[in-house]
Amino acid sequence: MMTPANRAALQADYYTSSSSVKPFFEFCKISNILNKSGFRKGNGPSVTEILFALILLPFLNTDIYKITQESQGFLDIKKDTFYNFMNYHTYSWRNLLFNVAKVLVNYFVELARKRKEAKRSKKAVLDLNRRSRFGIIDDTPIKKDDSEKLEICGNYMYDHTDGSHYKGFTSTVFLYSDGISTVPIDFALSATSNESYIETHNEKQYHKNSCGARRRAEVRMAKTDLAIQMVKNAYQKKVKLDYIMFDSWYSSPKVIYNIHQYYDVICNVKRGNQKYAFGKILLNVEQIYSKIRVGSRRKIKCSCIVRLPYKTDSKDIKYIDTKLVYVKKKKSDDYIVLLSTDTKLSDENIVKAYANRWDIEVFFRNAKQNLRFDNGTQSNNFDAIIASVTLACLRHCFLAYAERKASEPMTYGAMFRLVADELPELTLGECLTVILLHHATVINLLAKHDPQMADAMTEEMCEDIKRFKIKGLEERFQRESFRLAA
Repeated sequence: MMTPANRAALQADYYTSSSSVKPFFEFCKISNILNKSGFRKGNGPSVTEILFALILLPFLNTDIYKITQESQGFLDIKKDTFYNFMNYHTYSWRNLLFNVAKVLVNYFVELARKRKEAKRSKKAVLDLNRRSRFGIIDDTPIKKDDSEKLEICGNYMYDHTDGSHYKGFTSTVFLYSDGISTVPIDFALSATSNESYIETHNEKQYHKNSCGARRRAEVRMAKTDLAIQMVKNAYQKKVKLDYIMFDSWYSSPKVIYNIHQYYDVICNVKRGNQKYAFGKILLNVEQIYSKIRVGSRRKIKCSCIVRLPYKTDSKDIKYIDTKLVYVKKKKSDDYIVLLSTDTKLSDENIVKAYANRWDIEVFFRNAKQNLRFDNGTQSNNFDAIIASVTLACLRHCFLAYAERKASEPMTYGAMFRLVADELPELTLGECLTVILLHHATVINLLAKHDPQMADAMTEEMCEDIKRFKIKGLEERFQRESFRLAA
């Protein structure tokens, strides 16, 4: 059992952190968003209070079990309340994240328009200030090798970064970036469409239109289909984006064609057998390069306008006008090929725009190291895993908001450490409260043997407290003494 002093210290940390996160909740009107997303409870703590506490966990360097054991007396939320909140299948975590992200995206767009914040960016941005809002798609592994009875997961997933296989999911993330801030708009957890590589343990069956059932269906979908679906959803909900960017893994004609229906595309393309209409003949990127006169520019070798063919589901051939830009690799004579569906965009601006794709790699690193993106829960329930990843994305949204409010630009890792480091720093009154609560416990133990001495010590300490002139400190000490004595 915790001592009153330790409990008071945790309480001080919790309320200090609350003062940092509360403005973010108020700005995004998260209570209203929760209600619209189907987050409701009949009695007990509100869903806003529960979400608020869950957001704070990494900053307090604690978890659900510890905070429910250590918070007795000030946080009236039980352990099962947290677990039930994360396991509930009717809550739309996707709508919660999307609507919070949309509020921040609109806020950042307005800031860029009014204050011209693009000048703060250390990266090169597009010459046209209007064309500086990017949607970035990429994926990262979520490994669950230690979990034996996950409700549903892939049992033979491939990690291309180290060539290993693992048990778990692939998280496909759709990220907003303006060259300054990044905001996760949506994500999906997938495994494979091959049922033989999917492991299930008492997979829950819900109505097909419920949030839980739709999320479970995504596990068996291809990452490319999920990417198209997320972009379509963002377009239908009027998210302001100018370009969608992704690496060569997603650069198939199907993905480019379908996303181009909603936004322009800038991507890295594979140097394979994919043919492009170059004049009246079909050539791959290497054959096209051999026919183009190489320019004298150092970084950009050459560029050309080609047409990308795509065979639709009805077997019709559709062509997309695209621009290929051949960019020299650093410290090598080799090159990469960038594709843009905006053929009027200059070669230099295509390269500058694609440089922002690296923002999603920074997001993955920060989210996994600091925000518990891949290890936020040990639950076998798939809904709890979805909730855990969403909570990590919401924490990143908070850091993005805090960074934009900061007087000087900071990285997200530095912002996380700043918020976390501020939490243990107590005011003078809070420090004295911790000490006095400990002394109140000692005095009440002494009162059982020598009541007169205990009363004398209490009066003497109250006189000493008056010298600090801290409002409410004396009353708090006396109240705590009476409570312990009772």
